[in-house]
Amino acid sequence: MSGTATALSSYAYPTALSWGYPHLEVLALSSDNVYWKYRGLTSQDTIWNPTDGSLALVGGVVASFDTAAAAIARGGQNVDIFIAASMSDMVHKYHQNSSSWGPVGSTSWEERGGILTTAPTVVSWSEDRLDLFVMGSPTGLCQMTWDSLG
Repeated sequence: MSGTATALSSYAYPTALSWGYPHLEVLALSSDNVYWKYRGLTSQDTIWNPTDGSLALVGGVVASFDTAAAAIARGGQNVDIFIAASMSDMVHKYHQNSSSWGPVGSTSWEERGGILTTAPTVVSWSEDRLDLFVMGSPTGLCQMTWDSLG
């Protein structure tokens, strides 16, 4: 193992993802926000960003129960993250082929609704398909699917 350590003592629930070498991303939560560190968004970029040892603010207000970010790299260079927000609803943020998060606005999130009682989890079987799972109230296990083809 090689590399340098980044202190995450003020963050919790790190979630890592990659779409292939040399790309790596790590998301972590503070008591009220989501933070991000990344390496290799392009083949020329092989250092960790931000370079000062900190994590970049992604935004969001996380739910009060113990939670984590659900993150996935699907197909090419598409990254999606989902969190249980402060109102226990699910919110979504993404980036494609860059370090600029969507929706437009540095801390904006897309509302996905629901009344979550756990953090979401996400899986993808292709670039165009996401399946999200979460325990919700009052229905228990819930599934939300996204398919860009239909």
